[in-house]
Amino acid sequence: MAIVDILSKTEIKKYDYPPVFDRNERTEAFKPNSAATKFMASIRLPENKVGFLLQYGYFVSTRKFFTPEVFYKTDISHVLSSLGIESDYHEDLYEKNTRKKHRTAILGIFACRSFGPEEKGHLIEYTNQLTKNILNSKTIFSDLLRYLNDRKTELPSYAKLSKVISMSLLERERLLLKTIRDKFPRDAQMHVDELISNDLDLSKIDDTERNKYKISFLKSIDKESSPSAIASNIERIKKLKVYYVAFRELIEVLDLNIDGFKFYSDYVSKIKFTQMKQMTDDKVKLYLISFIYIKFLELNDVLTVTLLKEVQANKNLIQRRFDEWNAQYRMKDAVSTKTVLWDV
Repeated sequence: MAIVDILSKTEIKKYDYPPVFDRNERTEAFKPNSAATKFMASIRLPENKVGFLLQYGYFVSTRKFFTPEVFYKTDISHVLSSLGIESDYHEDLYEKNTRKKHRTAILGIFACRSFGPEEKGHLIEYTNQLTKNILNSKTIFSDLLRYLNDRKTELPSYAKLSKVISMSLLERERLLLKTIRDKFPRDAQMHVDELISNDLDLSKIDDTERNKYKISFLKSIDKESSPSAIASNIERIKKLKVYYVAFRELIEVLDLNIDGFKFYSDYVSKIKFTQMKQMTDDKVKLYLISFIYIKFLELNDVLTVTLLKEVQANKNLIQRRFDEWNAQYRMKDAVSTKTVLWDV
């Protein structure tokens, strides 16, 4: 199963490793509360005491547990000093079973849940609800962290979270592709073929030739209000409307909200034409339909805003000319009135 890339390597390392404290943060993090102090009184071996307090401090700051291999030397030295232990710390003596007992104790101290099978099941169910409306994996990742924190649940590793998200997104896309296969109108295939054919380097062709190559021409929208920009946008929306009408019924039955359509549309806007050629036929259709729908809405908005601006600009011009004419008329009227009054 393909795992979705959610975080960068730097972000993954920051998530999967203990936090880096400054001096004050370190002192505060590794200051045990009364329940932790009481539990530590029952620990005999120095390595286990140090290991417990390190786990405690990291959990307080991140709600995650870490293995001894990634404990920082500066944190170990601080904990050794705070506990008054003069011997060196040997991480291999902090055994797995002991670590497990300490984790259970720390979870109990903070009334938190362990990320076991039951909590994983709840997380998968919640993730499936999220992916009905959200397809951005990074947004889903952040939402899952909030969800786990709200439930006072231990945070799992990045690998576990990314696997849950990947499975949910793949299943979501599988259902969308099934709808495409079942509902795609036969007479719309020619539009797909037209959209993905003969795409050229637009910098090397003139405006007349450019209009023949649909995807590249439709990707850009002129935001200016010049006559040429408006004409270009009108040409685009004419083409988009043909495709939109062809795909409209399928758009309505696809179980996607605007954000979902935008997710796939943005992907089309960013990738190279050759990358789209490598997709399966159903995927190409899903991505193209989303692209057409979103671009049609965006261009409608742009043209509407342009129209409103032009209408307002013309109203302002008319008002300005009327005010100028009115001022001149009133001046002439005042002069005539003054002349009449002098005659009287």
